[in-house]
Amino acid sequence: MTSDQLADSLVLHFNAISDPLIAFQAIKPEVAEADKECSDFAVFVIPFGESEAAFDRGDTSREERVVSVVVNGPIGQVTKSIALAFCESLRRSLRETEFDGLRWSGNETVSVYDFDALNTKSQFLHLFRATYFTFA
Repeated sequence: MTSDQLADSLVLHFNAISDPLIAFQAIKPEVAEADKECSDFAVFVIPFGESEAAFDRGDTSREERVVSVVVNGPIGQVTKSIALAFCESLRRSLRETEFDGLRWSGNETVSVYDFDALNTKSQFLHLFRATYFTFA
């Protein structure tokens, strides 16, 4: 499974969440639109990277796939603290997930929120990366 295919799987996973804190739609954008102003909350899932490394002295390798997840939405009806709790719920929903043999190994929050976007546009932007691995 490629990171592009993993992004597709995460879109389905996020859209299947029942009773989220904030109504949203997850998509894998075809063009760079994750940081544009949104009138509703959106979760953009974007392929980020792939790596392979030798695992042992045999021919086994550890393969990793990484996707970026950008949460974008207006602050006003939703507070910053609710938006942050929503992002945490998305990250927690990935724990122990597996897609086509790729197992979740961790999340890295790259940007808790974009201070400038929040103050100048009342737009909430959050970025984290999810890493999955398998042995081949």
